Amino acid sequence: MKQEKFKSIVLLMLVCLSLLLTYQLWYGQQPVELTADDENIYERIIIEQPRPPEQIVSPEVIVIPAENGFYAFREGEQFYYRLWESLLGLMESPFVREQVEEPVTDLPEEAPLILRCYLSPLLPVGTKLSLMPLLPAGEIAMLDLIAGKETFWIRFYTADEKIFAEREITTAQTAVLKDLIAGVEEEGRVTHKLLTGEAAASASGENITVTRQIFLPQEQTMLARLPVKPESIDREQLLKTFFVDYSLVRTIEEKDGAVIYTDGEKGLRLTAGGFEYSHPRLEEGVSNQSVPEALNNSGILISFHGGWPVGLRLEKIAQSPLGHSVPYIAQWRMYHEGNPLYTAKPTRAVFNDRGLIHFSRFIYSIQPEEQNSAEMRVNASWQEALKTAIALYRDDTGAQTEVMQLELEAFNLGYAIIADFDELWAEPVWQLQINGRRVLLRADNLVQLKEEDIK
Repeated sequence: MKQEKFKSIVLLMLVCLSLLLTYQLWYGQQPVELTADDENIYERIIIEQPRPPEQIVSPEVIVIPAENGFYAFREGEQFYYRLWESLLGLMESPFVREQVEEPVTDLPEEAPLILRCYLSPLLPVGTKLSLMPLLPAGEIAMLDLIAGKETFWIRFYTADEKIFAEREITTAQTAVLKDLIAGVEEEGRVTHKLLTGEAAASASGENITVTRQIFLPQEQTMLARLPVKPESIDREQLLKTFFVDYSLVRTIEEKDGAVIYTDGEKGLRLTAGGFEYSHPRLEEGVSNQSVPEALNNSGILISFHGGWPVGLRLEKIAQSPLGHSVPYIAQWRMYHEGNPLYTAKPTRAVFNDRGLIHFSRFIYSIQPEEQNSAEMRVNASWQEALKTAIALYRDDTGAQTEVMQLELEAFNLGYAIIADFDELWAEPVWQLQINGRRVLLRADNLVQLKEEDIK
């Protein structure tokens, strides 16, 4: 009798243990990749401390009105950082005005615009956040600095262009911003114009719609082909950020020089240009995170797995279908003096509530010691680039001109990373996106760069 009772107890313990392990497998503790406060785990493997939420999102472009156009500032420019730091300081002070549908200030109807920020991704503000905590939770798509009678006003807009909040800036803050903005005129910067559908149609002779804010140089510009190199990776340190017990990891060397590290569930593949990580078993998890939580987790991931080099910017974060689940996808891009760098593989994180599903990091930097001696080349005009890109799009898709409705979704100068005689270069390019298709043209002669040419 006692023996039967003992067997029953052992069997019950085994069943309970099985249920516990199954629960831990499916609904266990949050994966270490998204746990920022576990100092016992991350004390020796944090590459960079995570940024506060207000430093994860930065403007896509900051524009200041100029004669017959705008001055445009983007990631990678010192003046851009100074402007954004000043504006963040204004947002961190308390706002007392509630959300409004219409302006409630005593600003004149034609109050001059001093500065405008376009935010992409949107910037979370309001309840429980450090930016404008007295306001209801919301997301900001645009910020205006407007001249009042004696001081400036700062005004915030939602994605549907409704006014979210506004406040008057103190006289001292106004004086600081006036001095900062006054220095722009002394730099001799190129002015830009906001591209409209009418201007694009007139320049190309096509039926074309501009789907977002695009600022293009009105004057002749010059860029140089610049030497680049991939970021240096400490393999031993990197392994510790992905594998808790990296002593169990085995190594596989590939013929092309790439090295794969795996523990049977997770895999990390290192190449000369960067690395890719995947954990397929987490794909079926859910994503119940709010946008602020997802933004914060994206910042944790990029900080833990390589850090934020100067010029790296979060370009987008959104939920996107992956199999039967809808995880968050965050994507970053490097900038050099305001110009984006285009690579074959992105720096991107795919994650859900269970953890990090996929992570790729391919970051290149300009060699500063050789930049000053580089030969500057004149860029073709945006009008010529637009016509050439449309012709190539037509050839590639076989679209008929008379029935073709074009949507211009992106258009800017930048650099494409290419290889030439075993050396890596940042090649100046015009980058356009038409009806979802990207076209890259060498900025000086408008010869197309194929996707397979990009590193």
